Amino acid sequence: MKYNKGEWSEAYAFIKLIGDGKVYASDDELNKIEDKIYFILKVFRDEINKYYECNTEKGIVNIVNSNGDLISSIDANYFINISNISLDLIKNSKGRSFKIPILENFLKNIGIVNFKGSSAKKEDIKMEIKDVYLDKEDILTFSIKSELGSKPTLLNASKATNFLYKIEGITKEDVEYLNNLKNTENKWLKLKFNKIFNEYVNGNYNVSLINEKDNIFYQNLRLIDSHLPELISFILLYYYSHEKITSIASLTNKLIDFNPLDLINDEKEMFYKNNIFEFIKAITFGMMPSNKWDGNYEISGGLLTVKNDGDVLCHHLFYDKQSLNNYLYKNTKLETPSTSRHDFGEIFEDNGDFYFKLNLQIRLK
Repeated sequence: MKYNKGEWSEAYAFIKLIGDGKVYASDDELNKIEDKIYFILKVFRDEINKYYECNTEKGIVNIVNSNGDLISSIDANYFINISNISLDLIKNSKGRSFKIPILENFLKNIGIVNFKGSSAKKEDIKMEIKDVYLDKEDILTFSIKSELGSKPTLLNASKATNFLYKIEGITKEDVEYLNNLKNTENKWLKLKFNKIFNEYVNGNYNVSLINEKDNIFYQNLRLIDSHLPELISFILLYYYSHEKITSIASLTNKLIDFNPLDLINDEKEMFYKNNIFEFIKAITFGMMPSNKWDGNYEISGGLLTVKNDGDVLCHHLFYDKQSLNNYLYKNTKLETPSTSRHDFGEIFEDNGDFYFKLNLQIRLK
């Protein structure tokens, strides 16, 4: 097993949660809520047809197969000790990927020879949780994010996350000048789109999203709200045309100020914010830009965050909805991926009309 810090963080969270048998809720500042605890009864590994039974009377973790047969039993403190040792090794290891033999050997001893999950899945862990509010047990799936390494992306850049715009009122001379900035200026992308944005605001250019009906990502966005592709396109244009404004919260405030749908004051803040809340949750828990989405989350439980101090905290999708919304809203930002790799940033002509593409990538900050 040779993984990066984010991938090892998932393995760390897996054994720590089994050993602890519980996970604390988090507020929107990622602080532990001491009196709000979700008790873990089982942690599942479907690919090996086993589960790990926690919270037994004697502090023992039972490893059980899918038929319910007991395979072995291990002291829960052993899980906790291995997780504590592994935490320091993950934090202090160098390089893009590395080995942690003590954690690898422990995982193999409990039946896991490959921990890395599929990048096409949002689910990182499945657990049976005791719902103390309804006095029943629920099997829920969770996404795991970590502070131990590089901040994780919520939406990875690809050609599927390009937004196509039409620009009217621009001359061929302007197009040539703006495209040539790439060869003469370090910050050519911001300079180019700052010029375009200013001309747009001043009424000299008309910039509009080409809302392609067969674009799968746009179709997914419209399941949240029919106007969402246009709202995201404005946020993208503002981001690429202004320095040092990267956070989703700041960009949403600009959207509210600009008010492209011309909503009344009493309505606009709630409408724009709620749409962005729902969009961020969708890309965190269910939506993939290149796959047709049905509007349902792949994740049924919520978000688990591995903090730098080793705590694993939970934002439950139902019981912590408001703090989850606020956490994601305040802690996400846009990034600029490679223009050449993802084919965006140039103004191009097609049948006498001019167009450009901007790419959407979102990361926790």
